[in-house]
Amino acid sequence: MISIRQSVNSILEHSQGDRDLLSLRLNEIKLENENLELLNNGKDLIQKLEDITSVQLSMANMAVTQAGNESIRTLEQGRVVLLVLFFLGLVVSLIVSWYYIGVRLLSRLGQLKNDMSAIASGNF
Repeated sequence: MISIRQSVNSILEHSQGDRDLLSLRLNEIKLENENLELLNNGKDLIQKLEDITSVQLSMANMAVTQAGNESIRTLEQGRVVLLVLFFLGLVVSLIVSWYYIGVRLLSRLGQLKNDMSAIASGNF
């Protein structure tokens, strides 16, 4: 069994010197406050990071949307160019066909018809 004197001595030992209970408790409270401050600073930093990330994400979304719209405009311009080239090629092919068939081939057939008519009438 512990005597009163031993208990008083134990209390005196823990209440004196640089490692007494009061100093330890004050140090513990100080450390808890520092931890709370660090925790709050960490929360603030996390919030700032979330804000920065949100802004960056918004900017990236706008850039992607703008790039998509630019791609759509480029595709539409490409379609217009292809249609113009198609119709230009069609007109050129019709002109070439008309010239070849109308001018060259039909004129030769006309000349052949005239020559055959001349032969048929006895003109050799």
